[in-house]
Amino acid sequence: MKQKPVLIIILAIFHFLQPFINIVYLKLTTQFDFLMIFQNLLQLDGMKSLFDFWLLFPLGGLALLLIRKWSFFVFVAVQFYSIYLHLFYEKYTWPYVSEHPLSFSIILLIFNIFFIIYVCLPNIRALFFDETKRWWQTSRRYFINTPCQITVISSGSVFDSRIINVSKTGAFVETSVDLLKGTIITIAFNYKLISYSLTGKIISAHSINDIKGSGIKFLMDKFHSNEIPYINNLVKILKKEKTSKIEN
Repeated sequence: MKQKPVLIIILAIFHFLQPFINIVYLKLTTQFDFLMIFQNLLQLDGMKSLFDFWLLFPLGGLALLLIRKWSFFVFVAVQFYSIYLHLFYEKYTWPYVSEHPLSFSIILLIFNIFFIIYVCLPNIRALFFDETKRWWQTSRRYFINTPCQITVISSGSVFDSRIINVSKTGAFVETSVDLLKGTIITIAFNYKLISYSLTGKIISAHSINDIKGSGIKFLMDKFHSNEIPYINNLVKILKKEKTSKIEN
């Protein structure tokens, strides 16, 4: 099974565990027992303080793990807000009960600053802003190589094409017409006596085995939910055909 970059997974786990690591650190460096620590941390002054200790870093971990355009900005915002909290920390108050915030938190923040620089590198940043770069999200594709008709929704223009392969989430179609990224289209074709009309969005332009074409992501929102059974049925048929060929 394809997975996300290991470094991102590790850092996300650290973010999820950070409140509990802080609790263990408090227990080891103070004379308070766990019961007193939990009681004080659950009775922090106001919702903001509760959020800052219990939810801030897990929110950053969730944003990092999701890897989306918006989550990039959420993750960066969490780090800068954490730096702000440390710079204006009130001495000897909960949750740290010391002159300075916990050393683990400071180390994690320093590491996060370097990680922000890392995710801003072009090839890493692309994972957040270009869904075609997220290799772990690619579904298994099945070769179909069938004539189809493409309709551009915005202009109503129609042209003949060929659908080369299909997955549960998208398709690759051979195109002689340049289609801009983000263009919404419908793909109409027949396969095994069944007619299909599927709606998708152009997400890339590339070649497969010297075939120039466009990568398409099927739209599966509430407005196109009626197409999902057709997609699943098509993939099921293609999967069965491939299995049959292997057995023969």
